[in-house]
Amino acid sequence: MLKNYIEHISYMKLLKKTIVLIVLIVNSAIYAQKSSPEAVYDSLFKKSQDAYYKSDFKTYKYYTDKTILFTKKHKLKQQHLLSLMNKGIYHKNVGELDSTLITYLSIYEKVKTYPDTSKTKILVQFNLANAYSNMNMLGKTKSLLKQVIANASQHTDAHRVLIGANTSLGNIYLKTKEYDKAKRYFLKAKQLAVKNDKAQLISIINNQLFIIYYQQKQYAKALQTVEDAIQLNPLDSNTTKVSSLFKKAKVLNVQNQVKETLDYLNKAQSIASVKKYHKLSMEISEIQAKVYEKTKDYEQSLQAQKLYLKKKEKYLSTLSKAKRIEIEKELKQQEAINKNYFFRTAFVIILLVMGFFFFYVWSKKRKHKLLVKQNILQRDKNLLYSENEVLKNKVDYLVTEISNKSSKEPVTKYKKSSLSEEDKKKYIEQILKFMDTEKPYLDYNMKQSDITEKLNISLHHFSEILNTSLQKNFNNFINSYRVEEAKRMIKNPSYNDYKLISIGYEAGFKSKTSFNRAFKNMVGVTPSEYKSNV
Repeated sequence: MLKNYIEHISYMKLLKKTIVLIVLIVNSAIYAQKSSPEAVYDSLFKKSQDAYYKSDFKTYKYYTDKTILFTKKHKLKQQHLLSLMNKGIYHKNVGELDSTLITYLSIYEKVKTYPDTSKTKILVQFNLANAYSNMNMLGKTKSLLKQVIANASQHTDAHRVLIGANTSLGNIYLKTKEYDKAKRYFLKAKQLAVKNDKAQLISIINNQLFIIYYQQKQYAKALQTVEDAIQLNPLDSNTTKVSSLFKKAKVLNVQNQVKETLDYLNKAQSIASVKKYHKLSMEISEIQAKVYEKTKDYEQSLQAQKLYLKKKEKYLSTLSKAKRIEIEKELKQQEAINKNYFFRTAFVIILLVMGFFFFYVWSKKRKHKLLVKQNILQRDKNLLYSENEVLKNKVDYLVTEISNKSSKEPVTKYKKSSLSEEDKKKYIEQILKFMDTEKPYLDYNMKQSDITEKLNISLHHFSEILNTSLQKNFNNFINSYRVEEAKRMIKNPSYNDYKLISIGYEAGFKSKTSFNRAFKNMVGVTPSEYKSNV
């Protein structure tokens, strides 16, 4: 009996070992399956999408870059293309339009040989169309979107593709102000979105319909549409949310509800600035400046104008490189065209000549419009001066004044100067360089001691240099730079909407009186007289 019990124990131990071994084998198999390249890609892709829907674009970019490297390493061709498209989506959402177009053009080259019904090719065409649309290349956008709609039925998410394509076509007609056509495409897209319960897409389309109603002055419909968009995205801090808040503020502004307008603008701006939506932030700050001016809060209005110019520069800088690449691409294509090129060119030239002839006849009938165009061209010419030209003008101005005053106003205060001519020359170069690079004169509170501290020059020596070498006291010296800055801004079309007092504050003057007095003394005319002659 003892023998049987021992055998039973041995059998149980063997059975347990067998079960453990089976479990280990199964777990290993599962682990191996989960660790396959496809499974790892799926995991990374999911994390990137989760970040995208939270509008956490920094994290989204991190996981997207990881998927690009991973799919390239493991030769996952299809997944690699999708990862590259996600990179393009990232660039679009942060306002880097040049990088967006570069990314999609590179992908499109890779899928050109794919069948037209390939869902990958359809997806690339759709994203490239949107990139062209953002660059205002509407002809190319329409052509690609028509191909997308024609082949959308082959896509596994046909309804989503059709919603996107119709929405994009609506956007094209919105840009050309063909509001009825735009509305037709948006409503078609909205019908599909409602049918497939796509709340976020409905919200996006509602924002576009808002623009149409707003432009057609149907403010009640516009407000209801944007309210629906906000209701569908109550917690999302993404572009749709910012756009909805901004659009509601625009309606409230038209209705002269100033306080409510500023509340919504500030909410939208706080999100747009953090998320680096340069275009939206630019548009918001432009409205903010006007609303603050309504309330006579000129300091806040000036700050908003500064932000507008800053965001505008960042937004426009994203366009230049992409346009250059697109033009270079078209030039390469032109080199490969056939002999009919010359005939087509001649035909185009004839059309252009005819167009210019009709334009000439039309312009003769509207002389006042021609004068306006000439003024615009004149202002554009002023922008051709480089920063070196401006600096040269400043230096010439100082030298001229010194030469005019040197014979009339002998300096006696610093007769026993401890500075050699070489020291003076060194200090002058140091001071002028500091003024042109750091622009301390833009701060209306700037004092002599502030400048000398930064230059590590004694106050006595600084004052001596101004009086003996530049023949100026500190106020005249600092104001000469401010006046030149004001002149530059008056000539710049970007500041056409600025009031002269705003330009004065921007140039560093503390008050309207000091601005007008200094400008008249140094230029010979008042700022308003100067502007009228520009």
